[in-house]
Amino acid sequence: MPSRILYDPEALEILRCQPKPKGSAGLPSKDALCRSAKVPDNQRDRLKTVDIEGDTLTSEAKLRLKLEDNGEGVRVQRRSQEEVQQTLEEREREKGPSKIEQMEARIEELEERLEEAEHVKEE
Repeated sequence: MPSRILYDPEALEILRCQPKPKGSAGLPSKDALCRSAKVPDNQRDRLKTVDIEGDTLTSEAKLRLKLEDNGEGVRVQRRSQEEVQQTLEEREREKGPSKIEQMEARIEELEERLEEAEHVKEE
């Protein structure tokens, strides 16, 4: 099943990717993709679309695909496994500590304060 990618041709950035809906409807229009990506009306004219094979959503397209300008137009390329892994690692670093890690650090901090308070109380 095909999908349509909305992209910025200057930045070669994927903004939205949606598959053809089930049933008789066709691929989403450029306007529908722009609305879905919340692109302001005054910026829609400069954006472009490209169709790809496969049932692909935006998050998967951004992770596994890249756009390359070959001089004649934009080509959609698959990222190598190393590039995908690097992207996943970068995302993980950007996220920072998880809620559980934050709570564990807070508990440790409170336990240290409690020990200090008990030590002061003994003196």
